[in-house]
Amino acid sequence: MQALIKSFLFSAVILLLLGQSACRYPYYTPQAKMARKALQAEKKARKAAAAQLPASDTTIAASDEGLDQLPSTDPKARGGQKKETDKLVDAPALDSLPPSDSSQMALAAIDSSGTDSLALSQADSLPLIVFNPDSLDSPVQYDAKDSTIYDLMNQKIYLYGSAEINYGRYQLKAGYIEVDFLTSIATARGFPDSTEPSGIREMPYFSDGNQKFEAKKIMYNFKTKKGKVFDTSTEQGDGYFLSKATKFISKSGDSTASNDVLYAGGCTYTTCDHKYPHFGLRSSRAKVIPGKLIVVGPSFIEIMGSPTPLALPFGFFPITNSRKSGLILSTNIDFSPNWGAGIREIGYYQVISDQMDLKLTGDFYTRGTFRVNLESNYKMRYKASGGFRMSYARTVEDEPGTPDYSLLKDFNISWTHQQDAKAHPSQSFSASVNLGTSDYFRNTEPSANLTLQSTLQSSISYSKRFLGTPFSLAIAARHSQNTSSNTMNITAPQTTLTMNQIYPFQRKIQLGKQRWYERIGFSYSATANNSFQIADSLLFSADGLADAMEEAKYSVVHSPRVNLSLKLFKYINVQPTISYQESWYFYANEQSFDPTLVISADTSYDEDDPTIISNIDADTTFGTLNTFRDYGFNAVRNFSAGVNMSTQLFATGTYNIGRLEKVRAVIRPNLGLSWRPDYQSDFWGYYGEVQTDTRYPDELTTYRRFDAVPSGGEQALLTYSLNSRIEGKLKRSRRDTSKQKSNKFPILNNLNVSGNYNFAADSLRWSTINLNANTTLFKMVNATFSMVFDPYIADENTNRRLNTLEWTKNGRLARFTSGALALSTQINPNSLKQLFSDPYKSKSKKEEEAKSFDILQQLSLNYNLRFSRAYIEGVDSLQFTANEISMSGAFRLSKNWDIRIYRMGYDFDKKRITYPDFGFSRSLHCWEMGMRWQPEQQTWNFFVQVRPGSLGFLKLPVNKTRFDDY
Repeated sequence: MQALIKSFLFSAVILLLLGQSACRYPYYTPQAKMARKALQAEKKARKAAAAQLPASDTTIAASDEGLDQLPSTDPKARGGQKKETDKLVDAPALDSLPPSDSSQMALAAIDSSGTDSLALSQADSLPLIVFNPDSLDSPVQYDAKDSTIYDLMNQKIYLYGSAEINYGRYQLKAGYIEVDFLTSIATARGFPDSTEPSGIREMPYFSDGNQKFEAKKIMYNFKTKKGKVFDTSTEQGDGYFLSKATKFISKSGDSTASNDVLYAGGCTYTTCDHKYPHFGLRSSRAKVIPGKLIVVGPSFIEIMGSPTPLALPFGFFPITNSRKSGLILSTNIDFSPNWGAGIREIGYYQVISDQMDLKLTGDFYTRGTFRVNLESNYKMRYKASGGFRMSYARTVEDEPGTPDYSLLKDFNISWTHQQDAKAHPSQSFSASVNLGTSDYFRNTEPSANLTLQSTLQSSISYSKRFLGTPFSLAIAARHSQNTSSNTMNITAPQTTLTMNQIYPFQRKIQLGKQRWYERIGFSYSATANNSFQIADSLLFSADGLADAMEEAKYSVVHSPRVNLSLKLFKYINVQPTISYQESWYFYANEQSFDPTLVISADTSYDEDDPTIISNIDADTTFGTLNTFRDYGFNAVRNFSAGVNMSTQLFATGTYNIGRLEKVRAVIRPNLGLSWRPDYQSDFWGYYGEVQTDTRYPDELTTYRRFDAVPSGGEQALLTYSLNSRIEGKLKRSRRDTSKQKSNKFPILNNLNVSGNYNFAADSLRWSTINLNANTTLFKMVNATFSMVFDPYIADENTNRRLNTLEWTKNGRLARFTSGALALSTQINPNSLKQLFSDPYKSKSKKEEEAKSFDILQQLSLNYNLRFSRAYIEGVDSLQFTANEISMSGAFRLSKNWDIRIYRMGYDFDKKRITYPDFGFSRSLHCWEMGMRWQPEQQTWNFFVQVRPGSLGFLKLPVNKTRFDDY
């Protein structure tokens, strides 16, 4: 009875599958013959089962077999026991289309007379559905484009052509898949195809959400979540793991495993993505935890399929996409004739939090030279981001006791901090710090851009706006360092209180037109400064810093300002201004003269009378000038008044020269009057006089008693300037099909002429005339030009200005004295295409042009020319003080060859190349070779290495520093 029921259920499931599948199997295949026999047997079993079932029987015994395999007709297969509580469990269709009709699921009524301890009472209205513990936990979906064949006798399914099985998060694809429901194993293969690069068409592919790989053959058990693959390649981190045979276990299939695990034999780990890797670490066995680590046994390095003597007893390769704390193993072994053998960039990395990290690295050499770097980066969302780096270098040259021995100690500190705009509505904090010893980059970095830095600058600032008021507060610290003189100028702190411009006479309720006095504006600022100068080597010396602080300069500066804007004749803007500045100093810089004669050791005396000097060399000092501070409160006042008038004029000209249609000029003339008293007079007391030589008692030298005082001499200036912008308009080309009628282009972005006339001066009332202009050439070249003209003649021997106008003597307005020209451009493939491509060419020709432009990746050109005109030995001569071109860029000569010019210049005046810094690189697919050379500093670097990654330790660097002799 039970065997008939099982046969009936098995046949019903198969019919359901056949009815829902859209695939047909070939008629004469063995599987088709077995399927027809099964249909005939099913018909007989159905009739027998219907005849033997009593009409009053309300229970149907269900199979305990798993849903993933066909039910067995042998009761012994489930232990030889039959429970009265057995119920019919409907197996879901394997193609993921289970019947929606609830009548197809037989629910057994609960028999209260049964011995099952979990039985429910007959009064319970909720039926119990019992699932086999070996059943699958989710439906299996499958599909095939060519055909699907069902082997009912052997309980197998064959999928042909783009076959695919989906089971939960598991996905299996291949050209051919065979599913055995008795063992729950799916076997996938591809089709041999010589036209494919791999030799196999529709290569088997497997994915479980965590790992993905392709192989020639894949076997997978849906129950145990275990599988085996043959000739596979999986991507692990930044590398690839190749193996002949691999067994993988999913964590959901092993209760003791917390991760997916791969066990492989005959394996290779490489970062080369070629079909046949150019190199790799070959091992007989390995264990892989995807996303975490790879552990290999005895291994050796293999290059181009050939083993090398480079062997490892074992290997451990962390694989992670997230940050992890741990040691930083060096990939850079170096040797220097002066420093000895060394290891570079070794250290430790610490993850402090999700927002911050810390890295400590160092370079160490056997002869005592080392460099240590401490670096930290942080990023707090909606708050701030930045980075800190502190470096210390100790460079030993030659051996102690030798003439060339030297010990250099250098440091550098850099810090950047940027507050997010959303962090606070009224407060902000920013920092950009770059300070250290002047020779740090020259001794540690061969880069041209770093070595040629003439100044280092730093700034730390905090500001706060007082909401609802015009006031704001700013506190800053600044640093400026000259790398040539090794001196630092530090201003810390600098506190500024600012009141934005207010209009105190403006009415709260505006009725009618605005009165003139309502436009009177008032602003104010107060700044407290403390600054000092110190040598970079003494910055962290207690005595050196204390001495520098004793000479610190400190003051408080108040700057109120009143201004007014008026209209004259509707078109002229009139702006009267009154400015006042008061500086508070708590000391005065005084000078005194000591007339004591200072005689050098080589001074000769009269032989007869030693008190009589017979000969005095030029280095004899006739008196000494002493400088000291006279402490006390002092106020330095500086005020001026003036008025400026400006307007705006427009000029347009129509032309028919070629495509040039119009020229338009915008002219902004400005005329001003200003007055300032003579602060050098004794009335103010800002200047002092002192004798400097006992031989000339009547000659006095003027000095400033305070750190910042206005320049001497009364000024009553008439200032003038003429600012203009000129642009042109081109007619549309006949071949241009766009709707744009014309095209505007700048002729001169800006042209400015300025100067002044001093009514209060007793001579040389006209100032020099300054001319500045800038424009853009060919839409890609920025050009800046400046010239200075002098309306007075010059002395032919001393080049000093004489109080005679050029118009009077030479009949010209002014003479040329100096000028400068600067050209700069940034060129890339896109800019070249826009400049030289013809928009009316065919698409194929445009693509050919684009390939030729790809050679140039990036190019930056700068040209500087400075010249002056002066009398040299009585001859009016033109001198070039600077005439240099510099460039940087990258060029791709071919797919694998690159040349990079970090910096290269040529001085036309000295006729020599200025500090070249360039290199080249050759891509060898997964390897790369390159060299960087700085001939001026006699340093170079050569390397052959694996591209950066897990196997980055495969590297051969050869370096030469400026301390090495060869």
